[in-house]
Amino acid sequence: MNKLLVLTLAAGLAVTSCKKGLENQLSTSETGLTTGSVNVSKMNDIIVPAGFNWKTTDNKLVKVSLRDNQDKPVAKQKVWISDIVNNKRGSTLAAGFTNEKGEFEFALELATSIKELVVNTNYLAVPQNVVLTFNGQVASLDLGGKVPAAIRTLEPELSTSSSLGKSGSKFQVLPSSRTWSTSASGGVPNYLESTNDVISSTTLSQIASTLPESVHLSASSALLAASNVRVIKLVDSCEVFVTFVSEGAGYKNVLFYYTYNVNNPPASLSDIDDYNVIFPNASFAGSGGGLVSGNKVKLGNFPAGTVIGYGIASDGWKGGSNGFNGATEGLWKVFGDKNLNPESNASLKEHMVLLNDETNHRYIMGFEDIKRDVSGCDHDFNDVLFYTTANPFTAIEDDNIPVLPPSCTDTDNDGVCDANDCEPNNAAVATCNTYGTGTLAFEDLWPSQGDYDMNDVVVSYNYTVKANASNIVTRVEASYTLRATGGTYMNGFGVQFPVDRSKISGVSGATLEANQSKAVLLMFNNMRGEMNMWNTVPGQTVSPTKTYNVAFNISNGPTLSAFGLSYYNPFIWNGTPGFGRGYEIHLPGQMPTDLANNSLFGASNDGTNLNTHDTYVSKNGRYPWAINIPASFSYPKEKADVNTAYTKFATWVSSGGSLYTDWYSNGSGYRNAANIY
Repeated sequence: MNKLLVLTLAAGLAVTSCKKGLENQLSTSETGLTTGSVNVSKMNDIIVPAGFNWKTTDNKLVKVSLRDNQDKPVAKQKVWISDIVNNKRGSTLAAGFTNEKGEFEFALELATSIKELVVNTNYLAVPQNVVLTFNGQVASLDLGGKVPAAIRTLEPELSTSSSLGKSGSKFQVLPSSRTWSTSASGGVPNYLESTNDVISSTTLSQIASTLPESVHLSASSALLAASNVRVIKLVDSCEVFVTFVSEGAGYKNVLFYYTYNVNNPPASLSDIDDYNVIFPNASFAGSGGGLVSGNKVKLGNFPAGTVIGYGIASDGWKGGSNGFNGATEGLWKVFGDKNLNPESNASLKEHMVLLNDETNHRYIMGFEDIKRDVSGCDHDFNDVLFYTTANPFTAIEDDNIPVLPPSCTDTDNDGVCDANDCEPNNAAVATCNTYGTGTLAFEDLWPSQGDYDMNDVVVSYNYTVKANASNIVTRVEASYTLRATGGTYMNGFGVQFPVDRSKISGVSGATLEANQSKAVLLMFNNMRGEMNMWNTVPGQTVSPTKTYNVAFNISNGPTLSAFGLSYYNPFIWNGTPGFGRGYEIHLPGQMPTDLANNSLFGASNDGTNLNTHDTYVSKNGRYPWAINIPASFSYPKEKADVNTAYTKFATWVSSGGSLYTDWYSNGSGYRNAANIY
């Protein structure tokens, strides 16, 4: 279920002068229920706490700052915001690009139950799946920098072997005085070079485009076809260095090397005497380790004719000293030399990609850390990313090593690689943010009370908000489906958007209403002309639903942060003779459009105060005509009080929204199916 799905229930909720029928309400106060549950027989028996806003969603702001290892801002990097499902990254909720200050902001409507999200970026120098925690309505995250801020990442549940092999059976460090931090999230060598390498965003983009996350690298790829033995061959004596670039693994991998003479290659693992530890825990700080992109280790000085091979011990780091209680042989070992790898299928024996970064005189390696013949392997070859350099660089033989491809193809020249561009042939659009399907359900007797079945108008909807590479909204696409019309009035339906009407063009599927300062789109004027049957009485004939596909362009539009990803301001109005266009029904706290009849506020049961934006709540009891729900809604049948259809509804209200925030779900004991259509 998409966490952004929003249901709006607009109902004229009746109020009586006294509340009765409260049962089992164990502890209440002015601010709502603190313990226990509430059982009532009627909607207007529910005690509504002061200040309760009837929202099951909150408008929240996400802020992400991205810096390189020299503390310089990193611009034009794509950022993804996702929900968390069962401690794993779920659906993408929002996406955009960092600005020239390396910053990205996005406003989006979320279920009140959501306290954390997860952030990913195509900038490889920072960890992925970073947890973003809200402090009130705002969540801020600083990624990268010379001294990275403390972060937390999602730790996937991984299968572990009952036998990790002999601890340190072949591992050694040269010289023997080298040590590392020993905590479970440590493994940071004390033998790092004093100055980290600077890895440009261009280089990182090249690597990311070549080895994208979770994209299967085909066995037919040119990256795997140039050579069967992916090793570093020295044609001259030199110093050799290895630099950590990135990791995209759940495992805490040990990166090691071994050497041999070019004329005497190992035919099997038994021919390798020792594995020399480079990074005992090749994991980012905050992601199970302590490394930052650019950390560099000198392997040593080597004579001509030396060959350096690389391998990783998958999930080999267990925490410990250089006595090798920490650096174990792990679940299995895989090598750049495919002849040493464990798979029996020859087409799956490759585990490392080797690329020649000619511009920077670097040889980039990317490892796949899971056996490629078992389930769970994504074959993306980016689980451990590092590169080798030499002094002099000409000492490394580069025959048959594929050249690192250009950073990307940008067909529409908008500064965004096609791989990260949702419309690569349209410079006006770079991101397409989808707000998942929700439902609007209305009660249509405002400003008088209704019968609380909340099915007088039922409309499902979804949105796609499109923005350019500068995060400026350029287009909105929406779909609205009329599902039920359980009322007799000639109700119309429209939505107000947070943008000036003058900036809207190219409207299709709806009418851009005149005499409005903001953009107001009308989908239909009279529901009784759209649907013959009500679709609220079980057993009666059902009318086909009717869908309205709507789109419009925005010129000189707002930012994604200002426009947001939301349910916006939907409303119905009663167009029946004797009423008219001014009879608008909105969500609590939402303002009417310019064409609303303001003289109706305060009439009958309405308690609206326009000066304080305290709108569309009743005079007595503060009952709403709209409720915001982040899920697809199964509406009540005709004349069935919503409180009798959803058994946790009253407790949610009485608690001030703190209990049963998912009252609309299909959890055990949450619904009375007999009263749901």
